Amino acid sequence: MTIAGWSSLAARRAHNPKVAGSNPAPATSIFYKGPGLAGLFCFWSIGVAGQDELAELLTPTVKGLGYALLGVEWQRSGSESIVRLYIDSESGIAVEDCARVSRQVGDVLDVEQAVNGEYTLEVSSPGFDRPLFTQEQYRSYIGAEVKVRLRALINGRRRLSGTLVDVTDEFVTVRVGEERFDVPYNLVENARLAPRLSEQVTGLEG
Repeated sequence: MTIAGWSSLAARRAHNPKVAGSNPAPATSIFYKGPGLAGLFCFWSIGVAGQDELAELLTPTVKGLGYALLGVEWQRSGSESIVRLYIDSESGIAVEDCARVSRQVGDVLDVEQAVNGEYTLEVSSPGFDRPLFTQEQYRSYIGAEVKVRLRALINGRRRLSGTLVDVTDEFVTVRVGEERFDVPYNLVENARLAPRLSEQVTGLEG
């Protein structure tokens, strides 16, 4: 039976590179996150930099391990930060793949001292609600249902749920009912496919 949403959790304490300290060995646990969510996760506590810089820094490492780095998300909540990497491969992603990438990425960030303070690094498979980052990824899913969270209001909306109907060098166009929204890339905070219920159920069938 194939179940989407299994997560592998490996937490490691990280220190500000400017402060001497040690990193204890990771501890691992597994929990079920539920179908149709983000897929397979490995979590590793470290520090944070800008998501574009992290993507540029980490792409060679992820690619060298035989995976594609789909994109990087960075979220801050109070004093805590989360950096989330999405990886994929032609053969799919297992928990072991997440753990492998987590270890290598953690080493790169330590060596490059690209982190400052503490944050959590999540390495995830795309899941049913596949995230979209690049123009190429958007173009691959023209006609699909998407959910887009915006950095600012457009026509009074902060969240869009509709059909991806066009992709240009300047913006993506989402049709919500009879209304079309041309969204500049720099206003996209988060964009994902909106999985159909049938796709979520399929993931639970053997």
